[in-house]
Amino acid sequence: MLGSFLEDKWGIIFYIWIVRIAVSIFLLLSGTKLIAVVLMIVLYLLCDFSYFIVKYKNYITEKKKADKIIESLDKHYYIHELIKRPKNEENAIYYDLMKLSNQDMVREIGEKSDKLQEFRELIEEYIHEMKTPLTSIEMLSESFKNKTDLKSEVSRLEDILDLCLTVIRMESLEKDYHLDNINISNLIHEIIIEEKQMVRQKNIVLNISISPNSIVKSDEKWVAFILKQIIVNAIKYVEIDGNIEIFEEVKDFNYLLHIRDNGIGILESDLPRVFERGFTGSKVQRQSASGLGLYLSKTCADKMNIKINIESEYEKYTQVTLAFPQEREPFQIVS
Repeated sequence: MLGSFLEDKWGIIFYIWIVRIAVSIFLLLSGTKLIAVVLMIVLYLLCDFSYFIVKYKNYITEKKKADKIIESLDKHYYIHELIKRPKNEENAIYYDLMKLSNQDMVREIGEKSDKLQEFRELIEEYIHEMKTPLTSIEMLSESFKNKTDLKSEVSRLEDILDLCLTVIRMESLEKDYHLDNINISNLIHEIIIEEKQMVRQKNIVLNISISPNSIVKSDEKWVAFILKQIIVNAIKYVEIDGNIEIFEEVKDFNYLLHIRDNGIGILESDLPRVFERGFTGSKVQRQSASGLGLYLSKTCADKMNIKINIESEYEKYTQVTLAFPQEREPFQIVS
């Protein structure tokens, strides 16, 4: 730190001492006693030492203040608003240039942000507009012979549009986050009712062992999104007449929610990649997947401090576990 303090001062120190030495030589040649010249040099050293001690302490104080400002700022391009304009004219010139540059950058970031927000709103509006004719198509499909296949494709398209909306809205998840008391049992049953058609088509047996009094604290709409993606995946990849189990437990002050199916499972080589964006697996059965559902679920869960884990054995089972943290006291599950 001392080296950086003295770095831009060596030139002036060298110049001052060259002048002082020249003056001392002149005084000696003009008849001044040696002891007087030595005392004068000692006085110079004491004055210089005192001056640089004070300046160095001020330097350390200012540097600590600057470090605290940097640590406290989330956006470092606002730093110029918290730093005083230097009294030194040379430093003040650089300060003014930095401030002007930062102001231009902040203005440009604001313009880009406004354009991006406008783009998101347009995309969201277009997606909502696309859903209107989809509803009409679904109603018209009632008169078709192959209406089941058509409804399935319409439903898939709706799911993709919903995922697109989720991607857009996820950018503002932190701002839109609301802590709710979520009844897990009610939420799961709502999702099952939404997907009842697919459950009936595949004659799936559902075993739900969730207490009607199980409550977790989180954002209900985002937890609903995560749960829906996991449950829909279980329904999609379980065989006809298959089984899906949804059960709970409390472990290490965490509320654990398990969704387990006896479907096609996941290859061991694919497991580390299931939460990657666009990953759909290496089997033919997963070719119709978008590769967004689990990726968005994991991204969402991470932002809300919900741990999500998946384990599977190919052609045997897949189990997804959500761990909701409890901050103050253990969850109470009343049977």
